[in-house]
Amino acid sequence: MVIRPIEPGDEALYRELLVSLNDRDRYLRFFHSVPNIGPSEVLPFVRSRRDMIGVLAIEDGKALGAAHAFIEDDGSAEFAVEVRPDYRHHGIGGKLLATLVQKLRERGVRELIAHSLYDNSEFALIASEAQMTPESEGAGVNLWRLPI
Repeated sequence: MVIRPIEPGDEALYRELLVSLNDRDRYLRFFHSVPNIGPSEVLPFVRSRRDMIGVLAIEDGKALGAAHAFIEDDGSAEFAVEVRPDYRHHGIGGKLLATLVQKLRERGVRELIAHSLYDNSEFALIASEAQMTPESEGAGVNLWRLPI
C-alpha cells in the first residue's frame, strides 16, 4: 500500500472509493444523505487547493481510503477520512491520519479537529487511537481535538 497526495487526475479513483461506501457510511462522512456520487461530490476533494491537503491510500490501482484536512485561518485544520468497507480494521485510517498530521505540521498547523456523529464508532476508533480527545457538541455530534 502506498499513501500519497491526492492529485487532480485522481477523480476516478476517489469516485470509486466513494461509490464503495454504503448510504450509512456516506451519511456518517458527509453528515447528510449522498445517494449519487457525481462530479459535485468528487471534484472539490481532488482539486489543488491552498486550504486543503488530501491523501489517498492505494494498492493494486485501487483507492483503499482517503483523508482530507481543511486548513483554517486560526492555525487549525478540520479532518475527515473514509476507508473502503472491505479494508477497514487494518490500520489504513490511522496511517492516513498520521500522514496528514506530518503534512499539517510542515504547514504550521497547531491543532487538528474533527466532527463525528455519536454513532460513528469506526471514526471514534481511529480518533482514539491517534490520541484525539472528544467533547460533546450536542445534537449527536462529537468534536475531536489533537494538538499537533
